[in-house]
Amino acid sequence: MRYVVYYLCMATIESLPGKEHADYEKTVLDSLHDAGFEGEPEPELVERLDELEEYSKFNEDSRRVRIAVERIMDHLGIKDKGDVTVATIVHDIGKSGPKSATKEQQMTVIKLYAAEGLKDPKQSVEDAIKGIFPEETEEMLANLRNCGVDPSENMRAFWDHHATWTYDTLEKWPAGFSKNMRVIAATHHIDRGINPYHLAESDVPLQAKMVGTMEYYVEALQMRILMVADKMEAAMRRAGDNHEQAMALTKRLLGPMAEHDEAMALVLAAVGELGKQGKLFDESAFRAAA
Repeated sequence: MRYVVYYLCMATIESLPGKEHADYEKTVLDSLHDAGFEGEPEPELVERLDELEEYSKFNEDSRRVRIAVERIMDHLGIKDKGDVTVATIVHDIGKSGPKSATKEQQMTVIKLYAAEGLKDPKQSVEDAIKGIFPEETEEMLANLRNCGVDPSENMRAFWDHHATWTYDTLEKWPAGFSKNMRVIAATHHIDRGINPYHLAESDVPLQAKMVGTMEYYVEALQMRILMVADKMEAAMRRAGDNHEQAMALTKRLLGPMAEHDEAMALVLAAVGELGKQGKLFDESAFRAAA
């Protein structure tokens, strides 16, 4: 059941009260710049982040992930955080749909990702929409078809689209985002076989001796840190797990990678220690959001 709950988003599609559009854009840009982004991102990319800020809690989740990522890297003694911290802010931008999606199609995608009550990952997209959005079913299904989503596919397959859509979006509007940052952001679910850059195992080094430089080793750690922080934040904020429960779920989701990947073992050890000290996330924020 916890496997299912991990993918259950607690956000709704209603706009958050008391904020104007300019406020959402300011929050988005502040989040990027606070994470180390330099320059100005392309307007189309900002607009997508604006929609996620206004109609979901995904950006809020990403900011929590960023805090955890920075703390893990500090614990591991990694000083260069620029690429991975920026990656955390945009790693779920794909939850606004593929790069070609119209505004209407983007809103349909956001709606479905943010929907409450989807408890069965094997349920078809069509049945899920009929159950939650009965009056909008045909319109939403048409929008999803135009995004390349087959209504007969299950919700697990739909949820997995977002990493590929993150890749599409960042590659279409890459201004200011390094290639390494884009790779980290779009491969944060590589443990599920989602590998839009088609990285060979040798391109994601597990230890310094395999590549000969610490730079590559740090990049391997960065990618794994984002994967773990993303799963931990989801389990604790969305499912209400405590640290120990979230750790157990994260390891189950990582599968063999949690046991046989040396770089991942370092990250999990750091997460475990930070969690015991109460320094991974600000857990009071989870309680406030519940």
